[in-house]
Amino acid sequence: MVIQTISKTYKVIRTLSGSSQTEAYLCRDNQTVLDERYLVQGLTGSGLSREIVPYFMELSSRRETGDFLDCFTNKGSLWLVFRYFEYKTLDEKMEEPFLLAERLEASRTLMERMIAQNLPHYLQFEALNPDNLTISDACEVFYNYLLWEPELLNACGMDEVCERLAKFFERLFAMELEEEISDELTGFVNGLREKRYPGYIAVYRDYRELYDAMVKQQREGRLRPKGWLIRMWEKFKLFLKKLWRFLYVALIAGLVIYLIYLYVKPKDIPAGRIEFDQIGTLNLKKGGEEKETQEPVAGQSTFYAETMENGDNPE
Repeated sequence: MVIQTISKTYKVIRTLSGSSQTEAYLCRDNQTVLDERYLVQGLTGSGLSREIVPYFMELSSRRETGDFLDCFTNKGSLWLVFRYFEYKTLDEKMEEPFLLAERLEASRTLMERMIAQNLPHYLQFEALNPDNLTISDACEVFYNYLLWEPELLNACGMDEVCERLAKFFERLFAMELEEEISDELTGFVNGLREKRYPGYIAVYRDYRELYDAMVKQQREGRLRPKGWLIRMWEKFKLFLKKLWRFLYVALIAGLVIYLIYLYVKPKDIPAGRIEFDQIGTLNLKKGGEEKETQEPVAGQSTFYAETMENGDNPE
């Protein structure tokens, strides 16, 4: 089978995948003697959304992605041409003896390639798919670009890239993470999920600190599994830290609720308290009425009291 473009002729070596929305082939260029391999993938049907065509056409015109070589349409399908690297996948490599120093080298080349390629988020997301990650015998990581989820073109951002990157580190350093031999490694993987990285440079900056720390620890022989007592103590300290944070929040919330309760609670008037609508012995009522609330004091004449009641001035 041959896939023909205006300037290229791609000879199909084998089929890589096929479905109702995409078909992908491993090819070589018939017009050159170079033994290079190419991924030629066609998107059609539901896999060919209206955003995909202008997205890849623009990406092809900018020529900013070194592994993305060509883009063309043929019989209602969009065809994409990428370089293809026939090395072992990450899962295949992990089934072999894979020393820590080699895995550190693999992680370094992946992160440096991410900076050098500076791929759009969607392509970087697809490149970090475990089936697209290949590792050479020299422990270099290369991307393939078989597009498994083209419908996520506009849904992928930096958070999705970091999630895939976290899964890569969890697979590559599964033993070290399980045995908790490096706090820096655990912190970096957790940070990929918890921090909101603005871009690849910020991720690489944190990774470089991790890489330098682990290389130094390995050189000094400090990358050894912690004893179970140490791990239990550290988990207990982490539990206490979370418990203290919870109690602090609960205390603040309780104080706020109590203050609100005091503010809205109706106030009870104490017995015997003189209200503001009382002047002397007269208790002012609505509508201007007034009523004497106290008997005349001793020695006061009945006339004086009656006069006061009628509102007359005795003088």
